[in-house]
Amino acid sequence: MSLTRELVDVFVPVVTEAAARDRARRFLADRVISARDFPDIAFDNGGCWTADVSRAHARHLHGFIFLADWHLTVLNRDVTDDVVVRRAASRGVDLLLRWQDVVAARDDLPMAHHDETTAQRLMQLCRLLDDHGDVIEDARRDQVATLATSTAELLVTDDFYAGINNHGMFQDLSLLRFAASSETWLPRTELADRATRCAAERLSDYFSVAFTRDGVHVENSPAYHLMVARSLRDVIPAVRAVDPDQAVVLERIYEGAERFAVHSVLPDGTIAPLGDTKVLTVGRSGHRSTFTGPAYRYVTRNGQEGEPPAERSVVFAHGGYAMHRTAWGDPDAYVMTFKAAYLAHYHHHCDDLALTVFGRGRWLLSEAGPNGYDYKNPLTKYAYSQHAHNVVVVDGRSLPRVDQEPGGVHLVDRLAEPLSNPPGAARTGLRALLRRRVGRAATAPDSQLAPVKDHLMHVTGTNSRFAAAVHARDVRVREPGGNLHILVTDTVEHQDGQEHDYEVLWHIGPGVEVTLHDTGAELAVGGSTVLDLSWFGPGTPRANIIRPRDTGRVQAMRFPRFGRHEPSTVIRVASRGRGLRLTTTIRAGDSPGLT
Repeated sequence: MSLTRELVDVFVPVVTEAAARDRARRFLADRVISARDFPDIAFDNGGCWTADVSRAHARHLHGFIFLADWHLTVLNRDVTDDVVVRRAASRGVDLLLRWQDVVAARDDLPMAHHDETTAQRLMQLCRLLDDHGDVIEDARRDQVATLATSTAELLVTDDFYAGINNHGMFQDLSLLRFAASSETWLPRTELADRATRCAAERLSDYFSVAFTRDGVHVENSPAYHLMVARSLRDVIPAVRAVDPDQAVVLERIYEGAERFAVHSVLPDGTIAPLGDTKVLTVGRSGHRSTFTGPAYRYVTRNGQEGEPPAERSVVFAHGGYAMHRTAWGDPDAYVMTFKAAYLAHYHHHCDDLALTVFGRGRWLLSEAGPNGYDYKNPLTKYAYSQHAHNVVVVDGRSLPRVDQEPGGVHLVDRLAEPLSNPPGAARTGLRALLRRRVGRAATAPDSQLAPVKDHLMHVTGTNSRFAAAVHARDVRVREPGGNLHILVTDTVEHQDGQEHDYEVLWHIGPGVEVTLHDTGAELAVGGSTVLDLSWFGPGTPRANIIRPRDTGRVQAMRFPRFGRHEPSTVIRVASRGRGLRLTTTIRAGDSPGLT
């Protein structure tokens, strides 16, 4: 049972952009580690690994992910002088051995021994040795080989295994890469065979539960859906070499994940910043080839290849997404995304029941986006909280980012199945009772909510993560006169009979002007109306604009990139009572009013 490099080299991150050469040369010339998403940091004889940096930056450094800039540039014999290649290979070994001297025995640097970071480090050092072991002195090469072996021995143990999640996936990818390493520096041993068997079995287990029945990755983040699907695509040939029958199962899972990926791509080619999704243009990234179907080629190549998808409205009831767009191939098309699922802890934000609208080539009702993984940073805490999403906040306090167990958030396609049987809704006690009560309230006979034949979508999301309450968000989509029209009804009920404060939040996209009225708001770009909101409910809801403030709690911020923040604008519709019943109409441009 053996694997070839051709099957596993694809697991090792490699950067192909032009700036990668400049970053790699910067280290060779100045001993400075440069990165696209992080500030420059001096090597400082290993001091870079003990510096006070963010968790994400520490992962980049301890995982040697910056070597991804080197492989096709200063380490590439096809485009670089052999003297430079030898020098770069020697510098790479210097880095690895210095890391071992400075860090390996320390237990006060958590990211140095982080589960996924350790896996990334193993992949990079295996690639370095396989490509350039012939130009590295024997003694130093043996030291790096020993480091690789001890790392693989750690990763294969159950105690260090991160589990059935994407971190565990990276650990197993690194084990496969280790097992395929050249016998010239790593003689074939029992460890390599054990790593192969262990990794193949664990990867099969992971991918079998990583996607819902309707093909959505369980971490509820479009970027991680693409990342894990790409890893699945690359894993299948390796698993086929070990277990052909299991590879057939994985192929079916991979094929089922393409539909969600297609509908995740916005008219400008990017994906929504839901969960821990970073902003990227799919067609200009490595995900351009993650899938190959005609619809995926169409959305990632600006309609120049493939065929437009047949559907404009899709509901992934098990995955927790509902998406509708007004057209394919139109850069000004509107896209609504509604998210209602909490299926896994990793990368989860408090964006349960968040609704966004993209249109006219920009975000209109947006999300703050992710700031990073430093959970102590106030900006990161805000980005994860309900305050950073288009949701309902009760009594001014956000729900926690995660609960002890994931769950409590469900989506039902009203046009396909009854609310009484939402996916995965086998729950008992107070929350189940409240959800049934809210379900009845959300569909009570009402002149505004009566069934309409031309509904293109009708879904209901429920969030029962609150201590003694349930939020239900009912969403109906129509296109009267060819214009997007969304009807959102928010209902919150409590068991305690007490009054509570409610805030319905709408984050406004950059460059969008807001004119606030008593019972609505007009959103405009360059003086032209692009979206109109109006709301009504019992009592008199009060609306105001939230803007950033200099001190106190972080508010009204957006994160265009990891670690970057800028001021935002948020509409807050507030009310107080023993429950909430608020209906919001969202109309595109100058579309006609609700009838």
